[in-house]
Amino acid sequence: MIQALSANLDYIASLSKTGATFLFALITTAVISSGIVMIGSAFSTFLTFRPLLVRLNLLFAAVAASALLISALSATGILIGGVAVVGQIGDIINLKAKFGDKFLAIEWVMAGLSTVTGAYWFMVWLVEVRKTAFVRMPRRADQIGNWRGIFGEVWGNIRANRERKMR
Repeated sequence: MIQALSANLDYIASLSKTGATFLFALITTAVISSGIVMIGSAFSTFLTFRPLLVRLNLLFAAVAASALLISALSATGILIGGVAVVGQIGDIINLKAKFGDKFLAIEWVMAGLSTVTGAYWFMVWLVEVRKTAFVRMPRRADQIGNWRGIFGEVWGNIRANRERKMR
């Protein structure tokens, strides 16, 4: 029984080390991508409008948001699964495991804020940079940079696209 318990604990230790390495890689990717977005945001504040800068910020914000969402989901799964397994095995030797609520809260807050940043850069691209409409027609000069009319423009594109499909 002690040998089986030792083998299970070795497996749990190996699994937790692999999970920690995976989470570290995701969080490192997200921090680097977020840093690039912060630098790009500072440049876009002080420089004249550059569409390439908006596209790069959108790309790196999407990478950071994806990495943090995957990290938050993985951390939640690893912690809940690990606590359940250790709890089952730990009953034998009076060992208890508890996952950190604060760590998960920080993970999910980071994922949420990073998603908001990605959505912001998507909206900047949608309004300021995009040159073609969703129905592959060029945007007029009065539509580019018009934040107030973006919902009407997108709705008009969707309606026009539906009408074309019906024909």
